[in-house]
Amino acid sequence: MGMTKRRPLLWALAWALAIAGAPAPASAGDAVTVVELFTSQGCNACPPADALLIDLAAMQDTDDLIVLGFHVNYWDYLGWADTFADETTTDRQRAYMDPFALRSVYTPQIVVDGAAQIPGSDRGAVMEAITAAQGNAMITAATPTLNPQEDGLYLKLDRAALEGEADVWIVLYDNLHDVEVLRGENAGTTLSYVNVVRRFERLGTWNGDPIDFSLEGNVLDPAFDNCVVIVQMAGNGPILGALRIHIADNN
Repeated sequence: MGMTKRRPLLWALAWALAIAGAPAPASAGDAVTVVELFTSQGCNACPPADALLIDLAAMQDTDDLIVLGFHVNYWDYLGWADTFADETTTDRQRAYMDPFALRSVYTPQIVVDGAAQIPGSDRGAVMEAITAAQGNAMITAATPTLNPQEDGLYLKLDRAALEGEADVWIVLYDNLHDVEVLRGENAGTTLSYVNVVRRFERLGTWNGDPIDFSLEGNVLDPAFDNCVVIVQMAGNGPILGALRIHIADNN
């Protein structure tokens, strides 16, 4: 597929995690692997992948993972409208079609670090992809950090060698939801979901020069549990860095 080699992920979240009393972040140079699951409440092949994401979420702190559940809406016509899906989460998956040379979107799909895509129902292949991503050598440093100032909270990116531009995304998510599905292919079941993406938007662009992004206003919306900032090569390329923030500590 002519895929660009994966860039490293650096975990840089001492300040916010210290407040939360969470486990200490990985030291500089450790890689954080971002796992995105594209799923739907109306897809009868998705529950095993949803269960896998629950298992991966339990490994987040010990295995330096960030896992996110993106719900898509294109199966709503089967009789059940996914309660978490919208066009922004669906567009996130569609944007991966070109870099992965896919003719169509599908569920369940897992994307690892923006550099590999695997059927989400294939647990073994998913774990292999995560292991491979964690073993890749460091190429460039993209280190998002929180930068509290007198006039508010900022996301800071320092100087780094960057071939092209990167998009900076903010992903707001809820930790846990149970959903009783009344119609469609999963009718009569109650499905459990973790790290459910509720809002997804672009903060701006980074070209490798030092830059700050304001996290004021409703960016860290207290209606949601947590957020992740993703620094990713433009065009849904490899993910360069990721930062997880516990929203309650910053409002």
